[in-house]
Amino acid sequence: MQNQKRVVIDYVSPTVNGGDFYIKRVVNEIVNVDAHIMADGHDVLGATILYKHENDKTWQENRMVLTSNDEWKASFSVQKQGFYNYKVEAWVDYALNWRYGLIRKINDGQHVVSELLEGAEYIEPLLNKVNADDKQYLEHLQRIFKDENSYGEAISEAVKERLYNIFFQNPIKILANTSSTYKVYVDRKKARFSTWYEFFPRSARSTKAFTALLTIAHAYYQE
Repeated sequence: MQNQKRVVIDYVSPTVNGGDFYIKRVVNEIVNVDAHIMADGHDVLGATILYKHENDKTWQENRMVLTSNDEWKASFSVQKQGFYNYKVEAWVDYALNWRYGLIRKINDGQHVVSELLEGAEYIEPLLNKVNADDKQYLEHLQRIFKDENSYGEAISEAVKERLYNIFFQNPIKILANTSSTYKVYVDRKKARFSTWYEFFPRSARSTKAFTALLTIAHAYYQE
C-alpha cells in the first residue's frame, strides 16, 4: 500500500469560496487552519500546515493536531505585510504506525522479532536528520533490534516515548498528499481600526435638539 497516495485532504479553512479569493489578516495576527484529513483503514496519519510570505523562498511548517474525528488543526503567525501562501500536507506515518502495531502485539504477548527488524529499517533514513545524541541512540536501537539476544531491551526501548518523539519530529513522508495553495493578504496594523467615515456626526450630538455639525462632532469625539 506504499505505492499510492492514500490520504485525502478536504474542507480546508479558512478560505473564501474554496480559495477563489484570499482571506485577510493584519500584521502579527494568527491564522487558524482546519482541515478534514482521512485515509482508508486505521493507519496513523501525520499532517502539517505549510506557509510562507510571497517574498520568501522556503516554506515553514507547523504540525497539525487531530482534534476530533477527522478534523485537524494548526495555526501560524503572519509577521509581514503582503501575501502569504498556505497549504496542508498529510501522509500515512508508517513509522508511527509500525510502533503502534508493535505495542499492541507486545501487550498481547506476541513475539515480535520480525517486527523489530522492520523497525530498524524505519530508523535508517533518520540517521542523517537527527542530532548527534539522537543518532547515537538510534544506532543503538538498530543494533539491539537486530540482535535476538537483546530482545528484552529491544522491546523495552521500542515502546518508550523517546522513539515516538523522534519519529514524530522527523516524519518519513512517503507519498504525502498536498491540498491546494491558498492566500492570505496581510495588511498593516492600522487597517484593524475604523476609518473616519464610520463615525456618524448625527449620533455624536450630546442633545437631541438638532443634528451635530462636523465641527461639533469633531469636538465631541475628542472628549
